[in-house]
Amino acid sequence: VDIRIIFKAAMEKGSTGLILAHNHPSGRLHPSAEDINLTKTVKNAANIFDIRVLDHIIVGNESIAPLPYYSFADDGMMP
Repeated sequence: VDIRIIFKAAMEKGSTGLILAHNHPSGRLHPSAEDINLTKTVKNAANIFDIRVLDHIIVGNESIAPLPYYSFADDGMMP
């Protein structure tokens, strides 16, 4: 993930908040260490621009998991 692209788009649109989202084709919804680190990195960068990262959602395979997504916010990982 190139966070410069994320913030270029956010700045061009005048965004004040972001929701990150990506998929795990395996269906496994638990965030990896890379997912957690990316979220922290994006949140730190967002603070510089006064943009809030509202959530990071991981979408999986509905037939494998009880819910078809994982939400960092719902799990209390977005203070």
